Amino acid sequence: MEFNSINQSHIEHLQAMVASDRFSAGESVLDLHARDQSSHPPHRPEAVIWPNSPSEVAEILKYANANMIPITGWGSGSSLEGNPIPLKQIFYQANLFDIVRFFNKV
Repeated sequence: MEFNSINQSHIEHLQAMVASDRFSAGESVLDLHARDQSSHPPHRPEAVIWPNSPSEVAEILKYANANMIPITGWGSGSSLEGNPIPLKQIFYQANLFDIVRFFNKV
């Protein structure tokens, strides 16, 4: 399976999915998300997006899947194993979710 890099069209489409302050392809943001607390070498993602609802996550994942763009979830970057370090992809950062809902299927 071969994945695609992000082009300008992808960036514009992803930016339109969230508020303007919740998408970045800026150098400092990419550098921040290039490493965790492990000793593994850094690899910058191509973009970072901050969804704040399950529907935004679903829309982003659907778009990434349709366009063969890999995506990695990012919590706080505290992993010690290198789990969130990308090769080339979009990061979605879930720390903007205000509400976590738990339910039991009865």
